[in-house]
Amino acid sequence: MYLFAYDCELACIPEGTACNDGDPNTMGDQYDENCNCVGTPCGGPCVNPPSYSVHDQCEMSDKHSNTERDSWLSCEKDVNPNPTRDSSHWILYRFDQSYQFISTKIWNYNVETLTHFGDKTVAIDYSLDSITWNVVGIFQWAEASGLIDYEGELFDSLNHVVARFFLFTVLENYDTDLDCAGFSEIMFTHKICPDAGVACDDGDPTTIGDMFDADCNCIGIPLPINACDTPFIYIDANNLISGLYSAVDSIHANSVQEFGSSVTMVAGQSITLLPGFEVKEGAAFLADIDPCDDDGGGGPGISDDGRSVKEEGLSIAGVVLNPNPTKDIVNLKFELEKPQVVSLYLESISGNRLTTFFDGRSLPRGVYKKRIPATRFSEKIFFVVLKTQE
Repeated sequence: MYLFAYDCELACIPEGTACNDGDPNTMGDQYDENCNCVGTPCGGPCVNPPSYSVHDQCEMSDKHSNTERDSWLSCEKDVNPNPTRDSSHWILYRFDQSYQFISTKIWNYNVETLTHFGDKTVAIDYSLDSITWNVVGIFQWAEASGLIDYEGELFDSLNHVVARFFLFTVLENYDTDLDCAGFSEIMFTHKICPDAGVACDDGDPTTIGDMFDADCNCIGIPLPINACDTPFIYIDANNLISGLYSAVDSIHANSVQEFGSSVTMVAGQSITLLPGFEVKEGAAFLADIDPCDDDGGGGPGISDDGRSVKEEGLSIAGVVLNPNPTKDIVNLKFELEKPQVVSLYLESISGNRLTTFFDGRSLPRGVYKKRIPATRFSEKIFFVVLKTQE
């Protein structure tokens, strides 16, 4: 960021930058190496004084100087930090922590008469640990103007990646021999990632307990599905083993869940945690109610608000969708007689996709159940779309 500060003690203006020394009998006024605005005497009134853009005192500007000392230039190739790239001209940025990056602004090599050293094709990689690298992309940068009012160019291309390290590798510059390559300045736009464990909304209505993880991703826990294979369960154990506990009717638990374990309980009617039940610090526990079908079917539900669910494209054997209409939860069960590539999503009556459960997922032969919380959508009527390749 270039800072115009004619008589503010904020920073010294780069040597050679145009200014106005206030003397009408001088021309070519520029800042010298001591930060003084000095002009060349005309020997009388100046007939054609120089023209330049005058900025307000202490005004911020995105214009960049055209001096060599305000640029970065590499004239010797070195081993690239990313082992998948050859020895090259590169520059590595390391930040104090991980951020989510949104965009970048580039000022290419803007030294007057030497703009051909500027980068033309650049590969941008990012990493959290400088060991494992991912590619943002390969980009074309415009050649700089070489003028003192050069404003650079903005790239909205960082795709909100989370990173602590950014690596810029020059693949091609505006000089065919690539002996030297560089640029003047790079500016990043980012936002700070919330601490891991902070509540969020991942936008998926089929998950609960949404929280940010260590990589700034908002992730929820999928709603558990009741296997409906046991009438009821009573758990009385000093050390509750990690896993899914499901029952058609109810679960009663009087047990201790130790550090590092993960337990999910899902029942059709009720879950009762008796005196003595304890979840130790560092353990994960989830409980949910997921009613089972009556003999695989189930009667139609009655909707107080007119909400209903319709089926579309259900050509797979053994499809059950109930209750329909519903006022809260609709249960989908389908059977694949052989392995299939399956897509499952919800679609509004106007054809807009509301949420996607599967999108071209390969599933083996078997029976599948999905619990869809209809109350999480504002639409009163929507379609459950289930498709296969056949």
